[in-house]
Amino acid sequence: MSSEKVENSSTKACYEPFGVSGYAVAFRLTRSEPIDKEAIKEMSGKLMLRITSRCIERGAKFIGHIKSYMKTKDGYLKADTIGLDKGAYVESSITEPVSQAYLVINSIVQGIDKSQVKIATLEASNEVLLNYGFNIEIEKEHEYFDKFDIPVQPKGEGSKLKQEESK
Repeated sequence: MSSEKVENSSTKACYEPFGVSGYAVAFRLTRSEPIDKEAIKEMSGKLMLRITSRCIERGAKFIGHIKSYMKTKDGYLKADTIGLDKGAYVESSITEPVSQAYLVINSIVQGIDKSQVKIATLEASNEVLLNYGFNIEIEKEHEYFDKFDIPVQPKGEGSKLKQEESK
């Protein structure tokens, strides 16, 4: 494997020409009073559907996947959706009430740019999480299809690469 540094500053990521954009965020959540496991499941399902709604309101044509993973001292919770008509799927191993959690959300949609995906994800997160009494702190964020993604090759470069590999 080559140790060359790969740059992707001037080339569009592989899915952008097809109108696919994404955003991921990691939150630290805290709450003064613990919330029970059923309310956490309900909140997570509502969050997936609210993000979906906000993306559609902003012009999304297709929901690729909106998913989340929550880690607590007691267990985990996974939630996802592929569209409003499909509802939200929630799976949890949490058995105790929750007052602190680490939550990661990934939103992949088609039809709006990544800035709109980010706004929709953050608006929906604020609406739902604050409504359930959580304080929210953003720990990390990531726009999908950035320098870590596979760039779209300009025409002709693929064949040049194959020729070099065969030497």
